[in-house]
Amino acid sequence: TYQNNQEQYTTKIIDNCPFICYRKNILVPEEQLRICLPTALLDDMIKWNHQILGHCGATRLYDSIRTMFYHPQLKNSNINDNH
Repeated sequence: TYQNNQEQYTTKIIDNCPFICYRKNILVPEEQLRICLPTALLDDMIKWNHQILGHCGATRLYDSIRTMFYHPQLKNSNINDNH
């Protein structure tokens, strides 16, 4: 995915650490950048957010994660298995 849509990805420095970030629509500059999640961290991120949000439902869990993070398979991940 990264090679096909390079213009949608950028590096952003947060607390002196470089992060690869994603913006769905590059023509909307005010659209929030979201930190790209590596596949290896996706399940752990879902489980952690599920715990922190008080075992909320799948929709709230998905919406909460996607406001700050991006993974191309987030919507199709095991979010429904965690509530």
